[in-house]
Amino acid sequence: MAIQPLPHGLETDLQIYQAELQRTKNGKGIFLQVGFNVLSAQYPKRRVWHKFFIEGAPKTALDVSAQLYWQMLDSLGFDEDSEPAPAIPGMYQKVVIPEYLGRRVRGRIKLKKGTNGFADTNEISLFIACKQ
Repeated sequence: MAIQPLPHGLETDLQIYQAELQRTKNGKGIFLQVGFNVLSAQYPKRRVWHKFFIEGAPKTALDVSAQLYWQMLDSLGFDEDSEPAPAIPGMYQKVVIPEYLGRRVRGRIKLKKGTNGFADTNEISLFIACKQ
């Protein structure tokens, strides 16, 4: 039995367990794949992933990715006045993600409709500040 996607609009605490820079299938783009454990008693042992596009994607996808990336950093307590800015290659200069592994964020889950025979999946639509 396939696991059903999480409900659209669910707000839940998430914990970062993975952050990996990857190339797109065609090799022309780069994205940061971040994996989150869902910290909800209602949805135990569930995970959700989000791709932050860096290069080789349409401008709209790059803009949305940059906005969500900085939203995630803000929800982690990033203070641009007192710390150097973590950045993504192509948009800025380098990825500084290992220090965020294990950290918690609060996110709103969205349902992404499957295409070309692929099942529906989840991704993050919004990051919300939460206590660390």
